Amino acid sequence: MFERVGVLCLGALVGYLLAVGLANTRPTVRVVVTILGAALGGVPVAFLAQSLFKWVYPLGLVAGFLMRPLVEVTSQSASREHGSAAAPSRSSGARILLIASALVVIAALALALPDPSLVTERGEIVLTTGMAPKTVHYSRPFERAPALELEQYTGGRDPASYHVEAQDVDGFVFVLDNLSPFNSGDIRVSWTAQGRPGDVKQ
Repeated sequence: MFERVGVLCLGALVGYLLAVGLANTRPTVRVVVTILGAALGGVPVAFLAQSLFKWVYPLGLVAGFLMRPLVEVTSQSASREHGSAAAPSRSSGARILLIASALVVIAALALALPDPSLVTERGEIVLTTGMAPKTVHYSRPFERAPALELEQYTGGRDPASYHVEAQDVDGFVFVLDNLSPFNSGDIRVSWTAQGRPGDVKQ
C-alpha cells in the first residue's frame, strides 16, 4: 500500500510540475516532446524500475495535471474574496468540485484496483502422519518470491503445525511439524501465491 501511495505521489508531483511548465510556455511540438521525455524518462522512470506498481504512475501524472487548474481556480476564488465582498462565482465552485471529484476518483482507482500484471497460483496439500518435507513447484517462475498465504482446513479436528522453508521464485518447501495420527489424511492446507511472472527458463 505504501509503495502504491509513493508511486501515485511521484506521478502527481511530476504531472503538476509539467502542467505548470506547459501553462507558462507556448505549446509547440518541441515543448510537448520535452515534457513527454521528462514524464516518461530520467529520474522518475529510474525510480520506478524496481517498483511493482508502475501502472499507478500514469494515474499520478493525470492527477498532477488536474491539480494545476484546481490550484489556479482556488487561488482566484480566494483573491476575489479578499478583494471584494462578492462571493465566488458559481462556475468557479463547480470547477473546484468537478476537479476535486476527479482527483478523488483517480486516487481511489490507484489504491483499489488490483495490479493487472499480477498472477495467482493455488494448490492444496493433504497432510499425512510422518510425511517428509514436500517441495511445491509453481507452474512458472515469478519475478521475485511471491506473497504466499496458507490456510488450514481441519473439519473440526485438532489443527496441525507446519512451516515453510526455502521459498523462492520457483516454489517452496512445506514442512509438517506435528499432526495427530488420528487426523492423517483428513486435514488439508491450501496455498495461494501471488506476484509478477518472471522469465521462463529454457
